[in-house]
Amino acid sequence: MPATVPATVPATAQATASEATDAAVDPPFVEVFRDGNVVAYTRQLPNAVAPIVRVQAQVPDLLPAQLFAVAWDVRSQAAWAPRIKRLDVLAQTATEIVVYEQVDVPVARDRDYVLRLSISPRSDGDRGELRIAARAAADRAVPIDPQHVRMTDLWSTWSFRPRKDGGTVVVYEAYGDPAGALPGWLKRSAALRGPLDFVLALLNEARRRVALPIPPT
Repeated sequence: MPATVPATVPATAQATASEATDAAVDPPFVEVFRDGNVVAYTRQLPNAVAPIVRVQAQVPDLLPAQLFAVAWDVRSQAAWAPRIKRLDVLAQTATEIVVYEQVDVPVARDRDYVLRLSISPRSDGDRGELRIAARAAADRAVPIDPQHVRMTDLWSTWSFRPRKDGGTVVVYEAYGDPAGALPGWLKRSAALRGPLDFVLALLNEARRRVALPIPPT
């Protein structure tokens, strides 16, 4: 799931004694990247091999429906999303899509996985939040490709929420166990770069589509 990521900048935080106790059990998100209207946070759970990553973007020039349309156009992602080598749609309905993907992993064997994506109803008519959730589809049997390492523990969510002053607040949250033998630094780096690059690519693709001229009738 997929710009060059500058060096991370850890955020400082103050907490009361009770907050510190809670954080030991349920660690908070910590800011690790900021560039203009795009901010990324990570949250490392004690027993997880990689952090959960949350990328939030303030997008004043695009509506939730415009961004949602690009994210739900899953078939097109191989053309614009980073590192996707192959994307096959295995099943599709109006509210659910099952896909098989192969992704390029720098300095390691490439990965593949099967995902089930589903959409949530709009919470407030045309003005409400639009959401897409994705999880590993363990019930879909896809033959193992010996050139790839199969990922089976991964999930993500998209949220497109209207801003009060126009535009959209985009939140993308993701976790993925890359599986296989990888050094810890590579797991952590890939965990951040993938979601961040994916959000930036989605914004670029949405802006490209909005800028396309309307064909003559």
